[in-house]
Amino acid sequence: NTKMNPETYVDCVIESVEPVCPSVFLFHFKLPENHCMEFSASQHLIARESTSNSTISRPYTLISSPGLVTKFTVLIKLYDNGMMSNIIKRKWLTGKVVSWRGPIGQCDYKPNSYRNVLMIAAGTGITPLYQITKLIIDNPDDETRVFLLYGCRTYSEIIFQREFHQLQDYWNFKACYFLS
Repeated sequence: NTKMNPETYVDCVIESVEPVCPSVFLFHFKLPENHCMEFSASQHLIARESTSNSTISRPYTLISSPGLVTKFTVLIKLYDNGMMSNIIKRKWLTGKVVSWRGPIGQCDYKPNSYRNVLMIAAGTGITPLYQITKLIIDNPDDETRVFLLYGCRTYSEIIFQREFHQLQDYWNFKACYFLS
């Protein structure tokens, strides 16, 4: 299998689109046959789209479970006046081919390196922190405590609301939401 890399774009197909909250969607992609990708928590990919007079690239954090994959998911907030958002709204439907490169970035978290981790996020900035939180909580040998401070405009805009409520069942995770 050919592994995706940060230098070369690979055409991936949208398998499905799933609404998360107002203007935020999960886009599920499939890599081409004989391609795979290996990534770790908090890494991102770069999407590329062309318009009649320019090429636009935007980074999006992977939200799939880290590891070696042939499918992946990214979380994207669509803005009313965003150049890439307007392309996504018009074109990114099931079956559409989108060019991606990556994974890019590195989080060097090591289990039990810290006793407590304070995470502060707003809006879609929660995506890489969610990945790192899951990495900590899913490891039964990691005794790191995570405390999340998360800001959003409204309660309905809390991304991963159900997932964070479930994570609060664990002894080492607490979240506090701030609404504007």
